[in-house]
Amino acid sequence: GIGVNGGRWMSTAKAPATPFVLFLSGPDKTGVVSSLTKTVSDFGGNVEASRMTQLGGDFSLIALMQLEEAKLAPMKSELTSRLPDFIINTRKTEAKKVEAESLTAGMKSFELSLEGPDSVGIIAATTEAMARSGVSIIEMSTDLSNAPFAGFPLFSLQATFKTDQNSLKLIQDKSKAIEERFGLTITITEN
Repeated sequence: GIGVNGGRWMSTAKAPATPFVLFLSGPDKTGVVSSLTKTVSDFGGNVEASRMTQLGGDFSLIALMQLEEAKLAPMKSELTSRLPDFIINTRKTEAKKVEAESLTAGMKSFELSLEGPDSVGIIAATTEAMARSGVSIIEMSTDLSNAPFAGFPLFSLQATFKTDQNSLKLIQDKSKAIEERFGLTITITEN
């Protein structure tokens, strides 16, 4: 657009925004998300989607944001000064959501739930089985809790994934082997 500034005509057109993914991790404290979103906003950016979690005494965040590319470095510098104890990384994202969704078009969504005694290698074995089965992990979380009556730490894993019917059969078969190897219970249900 065109606007008037002190009697002079000037362009009000903005440079196109570019999608970036921002990763932030550091000691958990009040105001981290507020500092991040204020800084992004101060530089004319917009946070479109985010995931946040607290693990131990740390806080981690991943966010998809839109920002003029020329403003990324100064915005990151300002964010680093506001949150000096945090690791902050950004990267330009190449694939748009529509393109990413096309990779799993025609696939159905499933939930894998795993629970049992904690053991080294459960996540590695499970994600390797998923990769070798050709499934696409959409989201995954793990947790370790006390099992007061069992006498051992209880490990759990929740994963949402997309796959076709052939790959579903593969991951179901591979899950049985993982159950036997680690003494786990694994269920796979359609979302």
